[in-house]
Order: sequence, then structure tokens, then C-alpha cells
Amino acid sequence: MNYVYEERRISLQDHDTLVGEVTWEEKDNTLYIQHTYVNPQYRGKGIASSLIEALVKQLEEQKKSCIPTCSYAKHWFQQHPEKQSLLSK
Repeated sequence: MNYVYEERRISLQDHDTLVGEVTWEEKDNTLYIQHTYVNPQYRGKGIASSLIEALVKQLEEQKKSCIPTCSYAKHWFQQHPEKQSLLSK
């Protein structure tokens, strides 16, 4: 499986199959995390968390902040208080 980094999307691919993705919009160096999706065949394997973690790493490297608007991203940040500094005020 390979992560694919695009302008407003990180996806995880298994050959030609979309395993999952996280998408966002960006405004003023703030990413609005809009959608996290995992293909039903791959659910329950930590894929959604790994996608958010890949995005968090990108946020940290680029010194940007985010506002999670999708329910999974909101939940992920609630479960990771050490990453609260990435949330836009």
C-alpha cells in the first residue's frame, strides 16, 4: 500500500484500489479537514488514524494549523491531546 500526497488530499492505495483518504480545504495556512473515508473492505485496521497521522505530520512540517470539521478528525484530535497545538483557535 502506498500513500499518495496531493494538493488537498492524502490517499492510501492498494494497487488500483482506493483504501482510504483524507481531504481538506486550505485558507490562510489553516486546513479545514472535511472528510475521512476508508473503503469498507479495509475498515477496522487503523487506516483512518494513519491517514490523519500522515496529515498531522505534514501540518507540523509546514507549520500550519487545522480545524477538523469531519467527525472522525474531531474524534482523533480529542483522543490525541498532545496534538492540540495544531488546532486553529
